[in-house]
Amino acid sequence: MRENLWVQQGWIKAHIIVEVNSKKLLGIEITNEQASDGQVFPALLDQAQGASGDKTITRVLADGAYDNKDFFNRLEKDHINSGIKIRENASSKSGGSPYRAECSRKKQKAGYRAWAHENGYGKRWAV
Repeated sequence: MRENLWVQQGWIKAHIIVEVNSKKLLGIEITNEQASDGQVFPALLDQAQGASGDKTITRVLADGAYDNKDFFNRLEKDHINSGIKIRENASSKSGGSPYRAECSRKKQKAGYRAWAHENGYGKRWAV
């Protein structure tokens, strides 16, 4: 008798951080499909800071999956400018991250297109 067994096959995800101008790989984390981008952000940033040598990371570009107060707090702590796309309806109040609130106000004041141009947001596609 043959059993009808279904095997759920997952996939792997490569989370990558690069230097956008040189396209140099600064960090990579391989996870299963259950890991979110946000879960690996601290490890990627640590790798990038180690791999950048004597160069200082001045800005991080990332999509809305990284719109999280903990990430903004980490960037502020490390003196890194944010190029993280903040949700359109994001509060401009602190809510645990004064830096995120500041970035939200700047984006709302400038509008998305001006904010994206000013931050080089389109360069994140280098990954």
